[in-house]
Amino acid sequence: MLDSLSKKSNLKCIPLISEHTYNLKNLSYSKDTPRPHKDPFDKVLICQAKSENMLFLTHDELLPFYNESCIISV
Repeated sequence: MLDSLSKKSNLKCIPLISEHTYNLKNLSYSKDTPRPHKDPFDKVLICQAKSENMLFLTHDELLPFYNESCIISV
């Protein structure tokens, strides 16, 4: 059911693969942040976007502190 809803909405489900998790250790977080970011799921999503050459749109004010070009603050 989820797959059919995704197709109807023109969304693509991206499976988590080892390359995505490997990139977790390469994320750097700026020391200029107002507070630490602690959500591990966000980190995985950033790595997926980076690995798949996609953009990660977010309204989370802490995610741009990762200094990754795939992160777009909206």
